[in-house]
Amino acid sequence: MMGEVKIIYAISILMPVLIGANLVDSQPRLSRLLRILGFTIPPVLFISLGLFTLLDYQLVLTIVSIIVAIGVSLHNEAYYRTLYGVTRYFQVIIDTVLATLILLFSSNYFVELIVYWLFLDIIVALIAITMEYGVENLPVASTYIVMCIAPSDIALLTMWALLASRHGLMQSLFLELNTIIPSLTLDPLASIILGFGFATKIGQFPLHSWLPIVHSKSPSHVSAILSGLIIKMGAYGYFLSTQLFKLHEVVFYLLLVQGLISIVYGAFGATMQTHIKWLLAYSSVSYGGIITAFFAVYNLTGIEVLRVIVLFVITFHALTKSLSFLNTGLVYQVANTYEIYKLGYLFYVTRKGALSAFTALLNLTGVPPSIGFLVKILLLTITITISSATLLGLPLTIGVVIASIFSIAYGVKFLGVYTAILPRTPPRPIPIPSIELTAELYLGTATLISPLILLLYLLSTSLLSPLHIGLVSIIYVLSLLAYILLFTRVYTKPEMPEDIKYWLSGVEV
Repeated sequence: MMGEVKIIYAISILMPVLIGANLVDSQPRLSRLLRILGFTIPPVLFISLGLFTLLDYQLVLTIVSIIVAIGVSLHNEAYYRTLYGVTRYFQVIIDTVLATLILLFSSNYFVELIVYWLFLDIIVALIAITMEYGVENLPVASTYIVMCIAPSDIALLTMWALLASRHGLMQSLFLELNTIIPSLTLDPLASIILGFGFATKIGQFPLHSWLPIVHSKSPSHVSAILSGLIIKMGAYGYFLSTQLFKLHEVVFYLLLVQGLISIVYGAFGATMQTHIKWLLAYSSVSYGGIITAFFAVYNLTGIEVLRVIVLFVITFHALTKSLSFLNTGLVYQVANTYEIYKLGYLFYVTRKGALSAFTALLNLTGVPPSIGFLVKILLLTITITISSATLLGLPLTIGVVIASIFSIAYGVKFLGVYTAILPRTPPRPIPIPSIELTAELYLGTATLISPLILLLYLLSTSLLSPLHIGLVSIIYVLSLLAYILLFTRVYTKPEMPEDIKYWLSGVEV
């Protein structure tokens, strides 16, 4: 019965999404409706009716994937219509990847996991990365295959082989992932294969360099999916590995070291970049390090709050990086460059794009009312608290502090693309499709509203004291009101400051 349900579930997502993607040029409104319904209605309906159940980490990843999928799909439509006049080819590829990610994270059977995982690897490496630049991006695709796909797929197939050795080949394929399965104790080598493989998928040292290489050459919407969702497949592998097996503790010490190095190296590397996509890619290495290090310490200590904060970081990073990479696509669209020091004036070209970048800045630097603020407050509070209970809390605290300091530097550099300098000559306003700006506004709003949901969750679970939750809630509400005021002012102020005058030469006086 469950098998038939999952087949119907997959069809009910893929059919409207792909039909909508094919209609995007001829009937854009119907296309948007079908895609949004395909991404949202089947998961919500099937899960709410109890037709199948998901574990907490699957539910978080599924919900985040739905939110990101809508924003990326709508933005992709407007972006390629502006550049090429037609968008169907690009839309079909992007929407197929997004729909498959939703199916992957809501898998109930191991066979679903394998099929969707391998299909995503193929379509991303061979089609999505090359869809805009063609054969020029084949070296980039090769880098992705060698440094990301190969290690993570070895880990996935090792997992299947271990399950098959215990349950049989066919029985292993139809194991239900959301039920309690007796854990199989693994030796250090098998544990390391799983841990290292999935760490590579999430972009961890020493095989982290695929992230900046692939991001810098991939279409911005592919980068948004890679950073926002695909690297979360590595976190999915972490959770699944510890659910199905009892890993040797040596792997968690190795993951802790990998995570800590990635936190510091990624944050420092992001600060040094002059290419927007490289900056965001190294930032993803750093936040992937936080996920890895906290997950490792959770498994070594059993402190449940560490597991919760990993899910919070996953949510924060998926929303923030999807928004950030979509905004870089807008930057390239209006300026034809990703080089930070060739930019700095785009606020005067597109105020609404600048607002999206400012929202991303709030999240990256941890300023209220963003989800980045809540997550960083929790990271610092939790690491300082557990440092009194275990020595493993100390390196986590140091890593979080270093990452937070560097995030201010590279976050400001990211916003500087819009506000670093005044234009030397009056800029030419460039029309941006409203649906493209709406998609960014939608994801930005998600990063500002989601803290309310997380605060309600914290209140219901008593992971933080009511006093702390109350203080954070007050800060959140006041800053949200301030942001709404800023939003209104940005959308109503003149394009250029009135006191700036120009000679014909373009020199301001």
